Amino acid sequence: MSVRYSTVEKRLVEILETKREVNCHLLGDGRMPRGECIVFSGADGSGKTTAARLLASLVSLRGPTCTHWLRGSHLLASLLARFLSRFGAFRGGCNPYYGICIPKRLRGVWVRVEFWSFIPHLFVRFLLRRLCGFLVCDRGSFDFLVWLVSTLGSPSLLRGVYGGFLLRLARARAKWLIY
Repeated sequence: MSVRYSTVEKRLVEILETKREVNCHLLGDGRMPRGECIVFSGADGSGKTTAARLLASLVSLRGPTCTHWLRGSHLLASLLARFLSRFGAFRGGCNPYYGICIPKRLRGVWVRVEFWSFIPHLFVRFLLRRLCGFLVCDRGSFDFLVWLVSTLGSPSLLRGVYGGFLLRLARARAKWLIY
């Protein structure tokens, strides 16, 4: 069985196998900036985690490196969603991950639940950026915002306080590799 890699993954594998210096196209001029963060963003199954692991392995040869994975199952909201899935009023396919559908009148409350469940991840990343030489992440604020908009069917979320905050955060906090 052969493993299929994307173009970025192939390049990362080449670098790792030959033990060459970090590709300047990935990390600027090749210097290791303290507290730098790269976030892989993209659809499920696109190879974000694989590419992030490869990049973290590569960068760790040059200095202290941390990784942070963002998964829906790690969010506190997932515990509440699992509980709510037991009630008929919340069953549905709007959110295929949780197997629930938040009624329209409760979506504003659910946005707040999801948002405040995401805050501990932001705090962990804030700390890791200060403790590690380099931080590699799969998924970030942008992915989380796309998740909220798509599972709630509410593009108007982007114009609200929470959506605006997440958009600004996504643009300001990291270099992004869209996958």
